[in-house]
Amino acid sequence: MNSLKSRLNQRIISTSKALFKVIPVTPKTEWLAYEIFKPFLKKGVYEYKVNSVLKMNLDVSKSCMMFKRAVDIFEPETYSLFTRLIHPGMTFIDAGGCVGDFSILASRIVGESGRVVVFEPNINNFRQLSSNIDINNCTNVSVFNLALGSDNGEIELTSSLSGSGDSIHGQINSSNTPQKYKATIRSLDSISEELKLDNIDIIKIDVEGHELELLKGALKQIESNPNIKLCISLHPQFGVNLDEVMSFLQKHGFIAYYYENGAFTEAIRLSKDKTDIIAAKKGVL
Repeated sequence: MNSLKSRLNQRIISTSKALFKVIPVTPKTEWLAYEIFKPFLKKGVYEYKVNSVLKMNLDVSKSCMMFKRAVDIFEPETYSLFTRLIHPGMTFIDAGGCVGDFSILASRIVGESGRVVVFEPNINNFRQLSSNIDINNCTNVSVFNLALGSDNGEIELTSSLSGSGDSIHGQINSSNTPQKYKATIRSLDSISEELKLDNIDIIKIDVEGHELELLKGALKQIESNPNIKLCISLHPQFGVNLDEVMSFLQKHGFIAYYYENGAFTEAIRLSKDKTDIIAAKKGVL
């Protein structure tokens, strides 16, 4: 029976991949496909090939986001961006690593001379992330089960239980019952000293409303690395003030950009309708 369900899982995933090559990929079609196939998806963590090159241990029945990963429609613009920005030998910080998509991609690109450091406070995501790092033989990746912020200490987070993200603000949009848990929190500057991270090239920030606090805790790195690039997913629904983020970036000499259809466009003002930005100093991009 298990073998039959496993084969059915793979058939659903391959059918969905083919389907999304001929129909528009929109939030509505993504959710509809997931809801249609969800009753037939086998629960549990299984290995899938993502974007033809990454191996990922995923429970595709857990959430639409996990399903999207398995069918190669998870954040294609972000994959494109990182493929463009990351180069061999770089140091890449992944704050909010989830299950490891972009950490593994970065590991492949930076190579043996580069370094990837990942932070993920949710213990379930951390275990799956660690497993995915292992099955992809990413020997240049270090993974830490903690959050990043402006201070060192402990923080209470709210989990959706579905892999859709954990927030300090306790406002999770999920059909699952939210669960609170405590996690260690560190500033990037303090942990950088311990890990001897002297020259960070890219910081990916996806921390569910804690973006500004993370930036404040990374000020030394931000100011000492003139070519650093900040790839930030903003979460105004979890309380981050977009004007305050823009003010912080401008104060420290950064220009914010949107990345769409392979091109960078300067963001004069941050918008709730466009929540993924890239920040860099003039002439870096």
